[in-house]
Amino acid sequence: MPTHRRVLNAFALICTSLMQNAQAQMPQLSTHWPGIFMVENNPIPDAFVQYLDNNLPDRKTHKIYLDYGTAALDSLYKPYQQQADAVKKKHGWKKKQWITLEFPGADHSEAAWKARLDKPLGFLLK
Repeated sequence: MPTHRRVLNAFALICTSLMQNAQAQMPQLSTHWPGIFMVENNPIPDAFVQYLDNNLPDRKTHKIYLDYGTAALDSLYKPYQQQADAVKKKHGWKKKQWITLEFPGADHSEAAWKARLDKPLGFLLK
């Protein structure tokens, strides 16, 4: 999650990867909840959710868009996204401030993200 709250008041994570681009040191427009390519005994998702729980910005001045597909790598995401959505609910975020969308059959690829780019842009710009 971006930590520059005074600068950013909205962001989108398409295909919900908090991995860093090693060369640019910038978050990708993608959230890779598992962090690595294994699910069993993996501490990374819990660490992501705990960070989110402790660092959500003010819901009155920020918007968050998250989405994921159901194919290939994205097939691992739903339970982690549900945990993040529980954090949202715990902190009182409503649908006009935070939205999570599932795209059945979509995979973790630029082609899939391109096909739905209108969704985060529409949410963040209204």
